[in-house]
Amino acid sequence: QAPMQVVDRLATLALPGRLGQRIEQAKADQRTLYAIPSRFITTIGSAPVHIDPQEISAAWAYDLTWRPTPVFQTYSAYNPTLDHLNSESLANKPQFVLSRLSPASPATGIDGRLGVQESPQYSRALLCDYTVNGIENRWALLTRTTPHCGPLTPLSTVP
Repeated sequence: QAPMQVVDRLATLALPGRLGQRIEQAKADQRTLYAIPSRFITTIGSAPVHIDPQEISAAWAYDLTWRPTPVFQTYSAYNPTLDHLNSESLANKPQFVLSRLSPASPATGIDGRLGVQESPQYSRALLCDYTVNGIENRWALLTRTTPHCGPLTPLSTVP
C-alpha cells in the first residue's frame, strides 16, 4: 500500500491539473462536513469574517476573507492581556463573525468551563459590537453594528 501512496502523491504533483482537483475535492469535503448555510456564505461574500471558536479551515473551504483575532482560538486567550487583544481586534476589524454553536447548554469550553468566561472581554465585544443575523444548522452569523454598550463600571473592589 505504501508504494501506491508514493505513486499517487507523485502523480498529484506531476500531472497537470491533478493538484488543483485534489484541493477542490478537499474543500468540497470540508464544506460537506461544516454545512454552513449558503445564505450565510452569500451574506458574507468577500467581506472580512472571523470564525469562532476554532473551525478556521472553514475559511479555506468556502474561500472566505478570514480576519482572525490575534488569539484566534479564544480558549487560548487565557490572560487579561490576550483577552484584551482579542476584544480590541473584534471592535475594529471583521464585518462578520461566523460562530459554530456548542451542542452543550450552556456552551462549555475546555475542561467544562463556561465558554463566555474563557475570554470575557472578547465575549463582551461580541455582545456589544455585533448583532445576530441568523442561526441555522448549529451556526450563527453575527454582523458588526454600532456599539450598543456603555463603559464598564466597577461595582466594587476586593481587597
